[in-house]
Amino acid sequence: GEVGRLVVGSFQSASVSILPEVVGRLRRERPGLTVRCVEADENDALLARLLADELDLTFLVDMPDHDAIDAVPVLVDPFVLLNPADHEPIVDPALLGGVAMIGQSPCACQLSIGAALRQHGVEPDYVFRTNDNAAVQAMVRAGMGCAILPRLAVDAGDRGVVVSDLGGSIPP
Repeated sequence: GEVGRLVVGSFQSASVSILPEVVGRLRRERPGLTVRCVEADENDALLARLLADELDLTFLVDMPDHDAIDAVPVLVDPFVLLNPADHEPIVDPALLGGVAMIGQSPCACQLSIGAALRQHGVEPDYVFRTNDNAAVQAMVRAGMGCAILPRLAVDAGDRGVVVSDLGGSIPP
């Protein structure tokens, strides 16, 4: 573990919130270790690269269901609701019917959010989709709609949005 190469897979919010600390620490503690990072929007892409030995380890959105992979839960990242700061906040996902929403292109998190909203009787009305978490938050800040994102994906210091805990109404 002192020298060599380590290739780490990740997804966007982990790349912003977790990976920099991990990589920085590795670089300080193991200066002879070369670290490479790869990002993908889909678990399946990360898992395929892991199984093909293109990655040494990867962060995933969910626990993998594969016998050849040893997995360790790192954290549970709850979904939160983002509202524009100058609007009355909506905190109950069941009240999002007919509300303009900002979302991501279909990916593991977005599919999970959509399914959970439908269980609450809401068919989401997406007026903008992007896989850039910062763009989602910027559109909420601009008043274009509300958004549901994993907490790791949110810039909590953004005073242009109100971040509301969903109390587990959408499984993390």
